[in-house]
Amino acid sequence: IQVLCNYLRRSQALERISLSLEGCFGVNDNCVQALFQAFRLIQSLRSLDLSYYWCSRIGDIGLHALSLELLQMPKLCALSLSFAWCDKVTAAGVQVLCSAFEHLKRLQGLKLDFARCKSINDILFHSLALSLNKLKSLRSLNVNVNECELIGDSGLKALASGLQISS
Repeated sequence: IQVLCNYLRRSQALERISLSLEGCFGVNDNCVQALFQAFRLIQSLRSLDLSYYWCSRIGDIGLHALSLELLQMPKLCALSLSFAWCDKVTAAGVQVLCSAFEHLKRLQGLKLDFARCKSINDILFHSLALSLNKLKSLRSLNVNVNECELIGDSGLKALASGLQISS
């Protein structure tokens, strides 16, 4: 990860980054933070697609660090994050992450994947709905919560309400 971060710090012309670290069991919260610290230095970056699918050592600490770095990336137009099968990700971490989205005023596309995250609950949609109210440029939203057994009607109603207000 450190070699990649060093390269990214010198790659100021990149507009789009897509990186899949699926099943990289050595990737942890510190790696998430290091990558986002490098990403925020790329002033031309408009689109970011990251998959941490099945990175079992990523949890709320990584989401908190990611959220802080997102605050320094106001030019992002598209963001895709996958934390599917990341068992250490909880509703508390997702709540902090969603609160960072509202600062991405140019965001047109948002894709979130929390499939099979056992601790994800309705707080995801309640938090996302609050951010959607402030994202006037958002045109595309994709949220995957397959097999998140704690998601219920309350969260879906909150999301629907957030989508109606933002449109």
